[in-house]
Amino acid sequence: MGYSQRAGFSVDPKTEEKIIGLFSKPALNANAVARRVEAMAKGHGDAFYTGLLYMLAHLEFTPKVARVQWKEILHHHENLVKKLGRPLDLRVALLDYFLSWNRKLRNPKILELKIYQLTKKEAISDELTGLFNYRYFEEALEREIKRSHRYGAPFSLLMLDLDDFKYYNDRNGHLAGNQVLRQLSQKIQENVRQIDVVARYGGEEFAVILPSTSKQGALLTSERIRMAIEKHKFPFGHFQPKKKVSVSGGIATFPIDAKSPREMVERADTALYRAKSDGKNNIKAYLTETRSFTRVDERLVGRFSVLPHKTIHLSTRDLSKNGILFESSESVAIGSFLNMRIHIPRQKALRLEAQVVRVERLSNRRFDIGVAISKMSPADRKRFEHHVDTLLTAA
Repeated sequence: MGYSQRAGFSVDPKTEEKIIGLFSKPALNANAVARRVEAMAKGHGDAFYTGLLYMLAHLEFTPKVARVQWKEILHHHENLVKKLGRPLDLRVALLDYFLSWNRKLRNPKILELKIYQLTKKEAISDELTGLFNYRYFEEALEREIKRSHRYGAPFSLLMLDLDDFKYYNDRNGHLAGNQVLRQLSQKIQENVRQIDVVARYGGEEFAVILPSTSKQGALLTSERIRMAIEKHKFPFGHFQPKKKVSVSGGIATFPIDAKSPREMVERADTALYRAKSDGKNNIKAYLTETRSFTRVDERLVGRFSVLPHKTIHLSTRDLSKNGILFESSESVAIGSFLNMRIHIPRQKALRLEAQVVRVERLSNRRFDIGVAISKMSPADRKRFEHHVDTLLTAA
């Protein structure tokens, strides 16, 4: 009972590598293996044991049953050692347990882990770039959403698209195009963490899942990737319309932008489209900001603070009755609440509180910051709205 031919769980590739390294040793100390397995299982729950037993014996169990089976295997090993009066390899006990004790294996088969690793890698990898393929990306995205739900941590999705790739292929041929895709894939991998998942989404489009990463963190990572690609000397890159090979990117963050895998991809694609429309070779984040009032260009100066003891100068770019877009020399985290002071010519300075809904890097020391007004005194709001109305009338 609980044995399933279609349990459908597999551990992630980095955990697989650890399991393979552990069980590929010439001799296994059962106690040491048990401690390592228990430590690896902490981040996955009982589902880890489903993947473990599938890798070792090609048998699938539901998570709770798999955990019990593993404990029984260790207990069986301990009993065999006592009966034989000598050390016994844990793999021998594993085979004996399923073959004679539990009788799950009709045809005895303990998998050769190196062969398993190669077969699994071929099933989840893109042949040209060596990155994960689209199928694995879908599974990883679903898994990351479940993990974020469980632990309450955000994560971000970056969609990257190679600019003017059709032009490159038409001019230089598909063999050169394939070389660019391989080199670009390497540049992406060099600029992400080990826990990040990089996949070839299709054609010249790539996807990067960034676990435990806020929108601001994703923007910094994405910009590092974009700059690395911009600086790399790709073959025939100087013949491109922008005289270099470049990428555009779009970012969506869970859960503030989307609640499902499909929505995450759609939101990141929307941001990618904005990046393409804005001249390419740049990164855009999906905007949750929605302004129900007309914007008007206006250059006002002021200050804002996140912490009471530090104020930062700002210069507004546009205003609406419920929001402000301004430039700053420092970035702030999306979702932060700011205390702001805005100077209107020939009037007393306005004071307000606002929440950050948008952050975009303009250069190394300049940022666009969009805020939604959350609190303002009735008198200051009246003066602010009157100023916006005056500008709209003049326009």
